[in-house]
Amino acid sequence: MRRKSFDKMSCPIARSLERVGEWWSMLIMRDALHGMTRFDEFQNNLGIAPNMLTRRLNSLVEAGLLERRRYSEHPPRHEYVPTARGRDLRPVVIALLAWGNKHFAPEGLDYARDRYQFEARRHYGILDAHLAKGPYLVGTTYTIADMSAWGWTRAVPFILGDDAWEDLPHLKRWFDLISARPAAVRANALKDKYTFKPNMDAEARRHMFRHLTTA
Repeated sequence: MRRKSFDKMSCPIARSLERVGEWWSMLIMRDALHGMTRFDEFQNNLGIAPNMLTRRLNSLVEAGLLERRRYSEHPPRHEYVPTARGRDLRPVVIALLAWGNKHFAPEGLDYARDRYQFEARRHYGILDAHLAKGPYLVGTTYTIADMSAWGWTRAVPFILGDDAWEDLPHLKRWFDLISARPAAVRANALKDKYTFKPNMDAEARRHMFRHLTTA
């Protein structure tokens, strides 16, 4: 049975699911964002059938989330590396990870829940230690690195709890510094200024896909 395509839908969530909604695709992207690049690495870690893995990798390449690079001529072998679009999926994977651990970790298996909490804390801890050396991620200059990291640093209380900032003083100092910048203030104000619309009506389509509007 052929599934329905979401590709022509106006909703950006539906369009995203068209690319990564199949469960193997999201798990492949998870492993790719963790540093796996080769066919046998994905297959061994996921236990996926080779023909299915081939189809999923091809789909992710076509969707622009992975780039296929040849690393061996004889025999021909390729590796699969996340593109900029694929790397932008990282906050989604982290958020899904936190949500899954919070609500669906197997009962009695505390390790399953704590393992990824530990990884999130470790990553935020690396940032905290780095920011002890200077005001911004790249020395004394505000850069695109700060812009990029600020968004997913907002998830610290959601992932680690409301008291997590106590153990991350340098990250909290940096986060407050970035949050006070005019652009960040305006971005934060949007959630109070606008109410999220769950339905994709004509008005929402007009504003979100203005480039597709015809005269």
